[in-house]
Amino acid sequence: MLASGALSQIANTTATMTASTTNYIVSKKSDGAVSTSTATTNWDNLAEYWRLYSVVTGTATVTSYTDSREIGRFLGGDATTRFRVPVTKTTAFTVADHEDDIIVNGSASVTATLPTASAYPGRKIRIKTRAAYTVVSASSNVKPLDTDTAGTAILAATAGKWAELVSDASNWIIMAGN
Repeated sequence: MLASGALSQIANTTATMTASTTNYIVSKKSDGAVSTSTATTNWDNLAEYWRLYSVVTGTATVTSYTDSREIGRFLGGDATTRFRVPVTKTTAFTVADHEDDIIVNGSASVTATLPTASAYPGRKIRIKTRAAYTVVSASSNVKPLDTDTAGTAILAATAGKWAELVSDASNWIIMAGN
């Protein structure tokens, strides 16, 4: 099944792996094409690829592998459902694909560059601050709890503030917070 929901039969192919390293096997969502690489570029691109396997190879054989297929994602599930450790930011930052829970502990206001909302419909990102400084978006793409007008404000300048943002494919909507 392709990301569009269309059923598709993918032709058989041979996956060639590099010896003595970790190989990442992915499937492109748009056409189902399977590819292998030692780089994590496509592996980390959850918007365009499904993870299939990570394979560790010896000089001549496979020494171990991890099955990373997740049926929920193949059926349109959220690309951020894995358990992840929160990350801490102290200065301006760009939210990465694997960062869903972010702790901000800056010594001044911090600017966050959020992912393009249209690339991650339904994605949730939680941000909290430990410091009494604002957290703002680099773009006017955040809709606060009490209005439908997008702006840059994410968190007020009060330690302990937090917000859960959800992409509606156009903006980041603050769905919960204090």
